[in-house]
Amino acid sequence: MITYEIGGIELIDKMKELWEAQRDYHGEVSTHFADKFYKMDFESRKKSLVKSSKKLKFVLAKDTEYIGFCISTLDSKHVGEVFSLYVNPDYRGLSIGVDLMTSSLEWMKEQNAIKIHLSVAEGNEGTYKFYEKFGFYPYTTSFEIKE
Repeated sequence: MITYEIGGIELIDKMKELWEAQRDYHGEVSTHFADKFYKMDFESRKKSLVKSSKKLKFVLAKDTEYIGFCISTLDSKHVGEVFSLYVNPDYRGLSIGVDLMTSSLEWMKEQNAIKIHLSVAEGNEGTYKFYEKFGFYPYTTSFEIKE
């Protein structure tokens, strides 16, 4: 049975392995920036979230172990962001991503978000159809000089 834990930054250490799996996946599918993804480390990401002035919501999905997470943020101007979403590949197709996303969007709406956005890493365009189910569509594409 899948259960969900909802909270704030106090849950971050529980998602370390999943975050690293997500990072590695992005490294595998990235056409241009694999090296940049592989250089990312959990402790740096954790530190930036701990220092963030944004409101944070963490939702973790658990079976016998943690199998998915969603981090949402809300800034002082009430702009919400689905900051990160990941479900273990063995559990995809079971509506866990839908549950994580729904919980996050409900929280942002309860916080009176005036705008909600998310970013999709290059190479992960296969997630577009999932996000479109929630009303998200590509608006701009960001480019970066590869170092």
